[in-house]
Amino acid sequence: MKSYVVGFIFNHDLTRIVLVTKARPEWQKGRQNGVGGKIEDGESAVDAMVRETQEETGLTTSANDWRPVVSMKRISVSVEFFALRHMGDEHAVHTATNEAVGWYDVSSLPRTVLSNLTWMVPLAIDRFSDTTVSSVTVVHTDDR
Repeated sequence: MKSYVVGFIFNHDLTRIVLVTKARPEWQKGRQNGVGGKIEDGESAVDAMVRETQEETGLTTSANDWRPVVSMKRISVSVEFFALRHMGDEHAVHTATNEAVGWYDVSSLPRTVLSNLTWMVPLAIDRFSDTTVSSVTVVHTDDR
């Protein structure tokens, strides 16, 4: 099974989010997604989130900074989604690869954002106010 992480970095008042304009994989090309990538062998999901954030945005985080939001599992793929509230300078987040990184208003996400972000971003924001839920699991029984 292939395993991935996606992280939503919000500003201090949860009104802006960091999104990456994807160059790959092909089905995401030109669309916006959270920060993330493949979990490497022997790496935990949150450790992958910390590494991918540093690689893609230049922002240094720790495992304790990230909150789990959603686990999506299919037959051959799993994706762990996390959220982080960035309390520092927004300029600390920058493009560090060939995939452009930018801040976007949560209230007006781009039309080219991946469709599942329309419900995951509000869910991620809720994770900062509702501490009774640790995360949500979504299971798909096929790979269509």
